[in-house]
Amino acid sequence: MVDEALSILLLVASLPEGINEIGKLSFVQTLVEIIKDGTPKNKECAAALLLVLGSHNSSFILAALQYGSYDHLKEMSTSGTNRARRKANSIFRLISKSQHIG
Repeated sequence: MVDEALSILLLVASLPEGINEIGKLSFVQTLVEIIKDGTPKNKECAAALLLVLGSHNSSFILAALQYGSYDHLKEMSTSGTNRARRKANSIFRLISKSQHIG
């Protein structure tokens, strides 16, 4: 059920008004919790959604880091599903490009 909900949210996030609605910091915290404790598929979907949000606004990536996502994304980048590894690595590229994060 979580997979389906995350997939729907990913579609919503593809619309500008959708990003404004779901891109709240409390939602980012929920994504980080899923990245930490979810099933491999849940983690993959949450990372994909975080990537979409972070691609539009780097403050979402900063918030995810503040909520403790770094180690879990690092683990996903080496031992997650193929898609999860790609998404985690793309998030790390966003982090390195961000002016606000370093």
